[in-house]
Amino acid sequence: MNSEIRAQVFDSKVQNNKCNIRALLQIIPDIFMISEKDTGTIQMVNEDLCNVLGYTNEDIIGKTVLEIKFWDSVDKREKFLCDLEKGVIKNWEIQTRKKDGTIITLLMSSNIIQFDNKDCIISFFKDITGHKNLENLLIEKENFLRDIVENNGCLIYAKNLDGQYNFVNKKWKEFMNIEEESVIGKTDIDIFGEKVGSNFRENDLKIIKSNKSIELEETMIKADEKIYFSSIKFPIRNSNNEITGICGISMDVTHYESAKTEIEELAKLLEIERDYAIKQSITDPLTDLYNRRYFDEIFIREMHRLKRDNTPLSLIML
Repeated sequence: MNSEIRAQVFDSKVQNNKCNIRALLQIIPDIFMISEKDTGTIQMVNEDLCNVLGYTNEDIIGKTVLEIKFWDSVDKREKFLCDLEKGVIKNWEIQTRKKDGTIITLLMSSNIIQFDNKDCIISFFKDITGHKNLENLLIEKENFLRDIVENNGCLIYAKNLDGQYNFVNKKWKEFMNIEEESVIGKTDIDIFGEKVGSNFRENDLKIIKSNKSIELEETMIKADEKIYFSSIKFPIRNSNNEITGICGISMDVTHYESAKTEIEELAKLLEIERDYAIKQSITDPLTDLYNRRYFDEIFIREMHRLKRDNTPLSLIML
């Protein structure tokens, strides 16, 4: 076999191999792209990539990755090439633009191959835009809830089934004047002592046993002062709806209790003052006998009564 025939056979095998590679790549479920390493010219894509980016095959083939704005800038592509020179890239998260300008997030794995006797880059992609949007939404909600909890005026805390703290918010730490590292993993008995801690633990066990939230008043002594809390406690559950601990929200209502006590004492004083004033208005201060004013009130009252009942009235004067 002469050299010309051998060359034809070799070319035929190469073409067959290329056809086989193309056919194989077209049935791979992942999105893929083959582009020239030096110029970024796109040599081959599958239909899935076209659908994701919003292009037709004719729009892409022969264009560079910068022309279709696959990379936002030359610098980003240069960084990609620099990392690729170090070895295979796996699960690289990138953001790119669709034809209509919409930004999407792709997970990319790339390697350098020989294609049409050129150094080319073959990249496989997974569209994780939906997942990324959901992840960002969850992060936003988590941050929002964290800000609410951390900056809340109430004392918010969580404990496991053994009564050990696994979370306290900023207000709790400020009010109790205890650093977080001295709280996490500790129980109420460890922190507040047997008397107060046992009372808190008893309330927690009621929640775990009943599997319901409760509202209650709790007390503790702080700097020789009795502190009153209005608390709401409820069970924490995992994905299997199993109770894993309790969460509590407590408000310091000591000043309300003090105000209530003051109001009650004031009401008693006012009642005494009222009774005294009434007595003074209807009795003689010297003899302590009822006076003419009281006689007039009784007389008018009795006159109304006899009219209603149609009964006689007797009056005795001494």
